[in-house]
Amino acid sequence: MGNSISRDIVQNDLETGYHRNPTENLEFFTDAYLHRPDELRSELVESYWADPDQRAIVLDFIRKVESDPSILGMSARILAIGTK
Repeated sequence: MGNSISRDIVQNDLETGYHRNPTENLEFFTDAYLHRPDELRSELVESYWADPDQRAIVLDFIRKVESDPSILGMSARILAIGTK
């Protein structure tokens, strides 16, 4: 947070929920959409989670990797990836 670019990025994150890296500097990460838990829940419900077959497929994939020792300590965060 020691420079104006960092502060501007975080301010935009908070205002819009869209993390945008306006530079080529990878220290500022990639572009990403941020969600509050209630927003993420509603988006997932509106998508494949509403379809029991799709939900079963996704949960099966999650079960296959959730105990993989190479990723156990990776993050306590939830990442949802989707397309429109």
